[in-house]
Amino acid sequence: MRRSTIGLIITGCFALALIGGGAAGILLTRFVTPRNTQSTQSAALTLDDLQLSNSQRDQIRQIWEGVKDMSDEYAKEANQLKQQREDKLYGLLDKEQQEKFSKANQEYNDRISKLKSDRQKALQKAIESTRKLLSDHQRQTYDAILKERLGSVSDAAGGSSHAVWLTSSSPATQPADQTSMR
Repeated sequence: MRRSTIGLIITGCFALALIGGGAAGILLTRFVTPRNTQSTQSAALTLDDLQLSNSQRDQIRQIWEGVKDMSDEYAKEANQLKQQREDKLYGLLDKEQQEKFSKANQEYNDRISKLKSDRQKALQKAIESTRKLLSDHQRQTYDAILKERLGSVSDAAGGSSHAVWLTSSSPATQPADQTSMR
């Protein structure tokens, strides 16, 4: 009899804990805002939401154009450093290793070229699809936005981007003095 009483008490405690956990979960879902909702809302905010004066807008534009220019220079320098490192590493390889490296590097370059091409096609399709939905006036504004953010409408369509891994004309993993590998 004593065993059945202990078993009944344990079962009752388990049931109460289960019910309490369920109730807490229901309450939390009603009163806590999911983080994804907040990040989606904040991602949709623009400079217009700051209600900037023309002077503030111009000053902020100058600040960020300077950062963009510096960022472009940093990317160029990083590519040069990476190229120098790769050249030195390539020099450490014997002929057989250099041949294997050349083959692997060519496969890498081919895959990067395909990614770049696929990205350009997707971007071009998105731009064209968007432009079809717009009125003439909206299209002009859209083209101005593309020019401001991507350099020009043709750059956007042609895939000009600041994504270094897709735009490097000579991949940094390719030794500069090994033209036969290109």
